[in-house]
Amino acid sequence: MKQLLLLSSILFFAHVLGAQPPKPGDRIRAAKIGFLTQKLQLTPQEAERFFPIYNQFQNEKQAAGKEKREKLRSANLNNFDNLSDKDATELADGFMDVRREELMIEERYHKEFKRVLPPKKVLKLYVAEREFNMEVLKKIKERRP
Repeated sequence: MKQLLLLSSILFFAHVLGAQPPKPGDRIRAAKIGFLTQKLQLTPQEAERFFPIYNQFQNEKQAAGKEKREKLRSANLNNFDNLSDKDATELADGFMDVRREELMIEERYHKEFKRVLPPKKVLKLYVAEREFNMEVLKKIKERRP
């Protein structure tokens, strides 16, 4: 049964990507889909309804994160002493705006997840996402000397 779920998630992912050339994050995204499918014990029908919503969620979160990273790059945070109070306030407020946006995205998609998955699987999703992220970080640390 696990192989069927994993196979269906991989096939679904291949369908979603279509004939597009692989992007840098595709391997991680494919691994995450397999991981979530297994941890949530998604049926093929659940996976079919869930992953388009989840992929949209990930794309929106990624866009908000990109905005935050761009704000960090544009701000010379190593030189706080040279920032005016006005600039510091604008930067801090900008960070809060992005964090608010991220939370709004999560709240909106939480409702969508509850619409397509049973409540226990929604809860498992949040735990599984954390586990997956911890595994990725662990592998990154293992690769560094």
